[in-house]
Amino acid sequence: MGLCRCLQIHAWPKGKRRKYVAYVQPVGYPNTSLICGLCNNPGVIWLDRLEVSAYLNGQRIFDGPNAFTRMKVGDDGIQDLEIENMPEKLKIDDTFIERWHPRCDEIADDEQEYQAIIRKISNELKESGNISNDTFVRILDWKAPRVKGIVRLDEFKVYAKTIGQALQAPEDRKLEILVGLYGIGVPVGSTILHFIYPDLFPIMDIRTAETLHYAERIESKQRDLKRYTPFRSVILDIRQKHPRWSLRQIDRTLFAYHKIELKPMLRKGRQIPKSTKKVPVEGSKMETEEYIKSIGNSGDTILIS
Repeated sequence: MGLCRCLQIHAWPKGKRRKYVAYVQPVGYPNTSLICGLCNNPGVIWLDRLEVSAYLNGQRIFDGPNAFTRMKVGDDGIQDLEIENMPEKLKIDDTFIERWHPRCDEIADDEQEYQAIIRKISNELKESGNISNDTFVRILDWKAPRVKGIVRLDEFKVYAKTIGQALQAPEDRKLEILVGLYGIGVPVGSTILHFIYPDLFPIMDIRTAETLHYAERIESKQRDLKRYTPFRSVILDIRQKHPRWSLRQIDRTLFAYHKIELKPMLRKGRQIPKSTKKVPVEGSKMETEEYIKSIGNSGDTILIS
C-alpha cells in the first residue's frame, strides 16, 4: 500500500505497520493531482520494500490506503533508496533449513504422531481407497483440535465421499473440493491433502505463511483458497532447488523460525496486524477467546478460517 506524502514537510513518513524505504514520483510530478495526505503540497508515493521490488519489476500502479485510491507512478526510478532502512532479506536455503528444522522439536512434540498418521493413511488407501473416520479425527487432533467442535463428525459419510471425490480430481481442484465441506478451511484441507500426498501438497499454516511473507516469497500471509496456489508453488520451488529436504522438513523449518525468532521480533518491532473478522482457528486459545470477547453482542458472524 503506497503512501502519499510531500517532500517539503512530511518526508520521511514513519508507518505504524509499514517501513517506507524509498519514494517514486507520480506521473507529471510536480504538476500532479496527487496531493499530500497531510497538507496541500504535491505528493510523492512512498513504498515499502516489497513495493520497491514490484516497481523494479515493472509495476507502475500501486494501491492507496483505501479501496478507492490507486496511484500511477512514472519511470523516473526509485528516489532516495536507503539501503540501511531495508532489513536483510530472509534466505531460505540449505543452510537455513539445516539450522532451523531440527529446532522444531524444541517447540512441538508432534512428529511421532505425524509419522504414524502418514503410515496409517498409506495403508488405508491401499486397502479401501479412502481414509477412515478414526484417521480423519486424528488429523483434526494433530492439526487443529478445536475444529472437531465445528465439523459434523456424525456425518462422516459426507466427508468421506467428498474426500474420495478430491482423490479423483485434478491437482488444482483437490483443495477446492475439500474446503466445500462444512468446517474445513484451507489450513485443515491442505493438511488432509498433505497426509495423503506428502510430496505434493504443503500444509498452509499461519506460521509458514507469515515466514514466507516476511521473506518476500509470497505477497499475502492470508490463508485462503486464492492464496494457496502461490504458497504451494513457493514451497515446491524451495524443495526443487534444495532436494535434500522433504516438504515436511521445510514446513518444520518455517514453523520453528517463526515461533522462535520471527514472532518475538515482530512483537518488538513491526507488528503483524490481526484479523478483525475471523477467528484464528489454528491460533492460540487465548487469541480466539479475546476475539470472541471483543465482538461482544454485536451480532457479527464468526467466520472460521
